[in-house]
Amino acid sequence: MNSEPDALNERFVFGERASQSALMLCLLSGLGLGLFLPPISTLERTLHLILFFLSGAVGFFFGMKVELRILRKVPRAFLGLSLFQAIFTLLAATVPLYFIFPIWREADSGLDLLRISMTFGIVASVTMSPMISLFPGRTERKWDEFRVVATMALFGNVVAFVFLGLLLMLCKGEAISLLGVEIEGAAGKLFVALICGGLVGCLADFSNSKERLLHERVYLLAGILLVGAGVAGALGFPPVFVGMIAGVWLINVTTRRLELLETMDRMQEITEGTFLVLMGAVLPTASLLRSKDGLIVLGLGLLFFSLRFLGKTVGTGMGARIFTKLPTARRNGLGLTLLPQGGVALAVAYGQGLNDVLMGGILISVLFALLAAPYGWRRVFRETET
Repeated sequence: MNSEPDALNERFVFGERASQSALMLCLLSGLGLGLFLPPISTLERTLHLILFFLSGAVGFFFGMKVELRILRKVPRAFLGLSLFQAIFTLLAATVPLYFIFPIWREADSGLDLLRISMTFGIVASVTMSPMISLFPGRTERKWDEFRVVATMALFGNVVAFVFLGLLLMLCKGEAISLLGVEIEGAAGKLFVALICGGLVGCLADFSNSKERLLHERVYLLAGILLVGAGVAGALGFPPVFVGMIAGVWLINVTTRRLELLETMDRMQEITEGTFLVLMGAVLPTASLLRSKDGLIVLGLGLLFFSLRFLGKTVGTGMGARIFTKLPTARRNGLGLTLLPQGGVALAVAYGQGLNDVLMGGILISVLFALLAAPYGWRRVFRETET
């Protein structure tokens, strides 16, 4: 006889698989659309401009998941586990690729090679944070306990990724220009980025301070994110990271949290879905797969996914053994829950100006991750129920 927790668990797994399948369909639709788009430079520039804005919005919604009120409730052991596996995955992808990329001659200098390898490492560490909620009801079943553990680990992974993303932004070699003043130091760039993201967050909070209809809040927030992406581009920052800073700032200072979350729920799915469709359409990945570089793109995607799979599963297992007292079944399954990726991974890579071959490899890797995600959740569910 099925209990209430059983039904909720099945609904949870079904929701996760449906969400990841929808993202995969968006990405595949974009790849198919890209085959029929005419090679018009004006159209391509327009789509890149839209992607530039949407990448900032994707980062904004991701940053809004870092609520300090929740952070205080997450045990330090799970935050340590999340940071450990994020850094482990970063190294598992960065170090091998640093020595492999020169073979393909995708980087011209040591600085570019390090930045490109770190970009892949940061992208490998990111996990799509799904809509996981702690359902009410009994919690004596193993899957309910595992779901709480997965929630804590995923939240900690978001915190770890925002931290690593800021490090990547600071490692960018180019100086930024503010009011005619060139700023090169990491501390100066971090200060300017925090100010820029904080101002965007304050502007969004101000627009949300009055009682407005839902569609009015959506339009206002979209306009503010557009302004934020423009400011980030003018300063030379990737809009995805400035958006993250704005999201972290806003969710922790706003006094109208429920209205803000309602607006985010209305915008997030359509924003990320549109971003994935346009990303698949703009990148010539499908064309590359049919060209002489097809094997390189496919091989890079498979290699990158394998390194990421190794980093997530081994890193999470080691981190859980070091920081927590989880049983072996939960340690093994927890890494599989961190496999799926969404728009944030592609937004980070897009903001670093990688070439088509490297971006194609990352896109293929994201597809592999979305394809493997249902198997991962199904395996975790079976292991935890036994």
